[in-house]
Amino acid sequence: KKPIRLMSRFFSRDSTVFGRRTKLTKVLKRTTEQATTSTSTSVASSKQSEFYTVQLPVTQHGLLINITSLHGGAAFSSYRKNPYGDRGPAELQRLFRCRGDKIVSVNGDTCEGKSYTQIIDMLVSASQDPNNRICKLEMQDWRDVKY
Repeated sequence: KKPIRLMSRFFSRDSTVFGRRTKLTKVLKRTTEQATTSTSTSVASSKQSEFYTVQLPVTQHGLLINITSLHGGAAFSSYRKNPYGDRGPAELQRLFRCRGDKIVSVNGDTCEGKSYTQIIDMLVSASQDPNNRICKLEMQDWRDVKY
């Protein structure tokens, strides 16, 4: 048999394969099994509670998160680095589940019916209070938000 050179994501660049069909079916079968097991674990993890609480540490540089406007409310957008370029405590602890999670309350005060700017003002006042070292946010998973 003459060797066949494959350029595929299943093999390294310089793979020389004899009996291409049997090896490819083995690789395809293995990757399909991995895909089905990862799908079943993601379905199990998506059954988590739709609401969760974040104990967000307040640093001397603020909360170090970015918030975006979402259908009249506010949602987590991303983490911010401190002025020295280091990751903040919220990012190091991976406190938020996902980008787009909606902010439901700040330190027990509900955000329902409030505009984006009012929610931002609540976050700023919570982070600037000298007695407050932790800002408690109630979040709603973005997949469960009804608009």
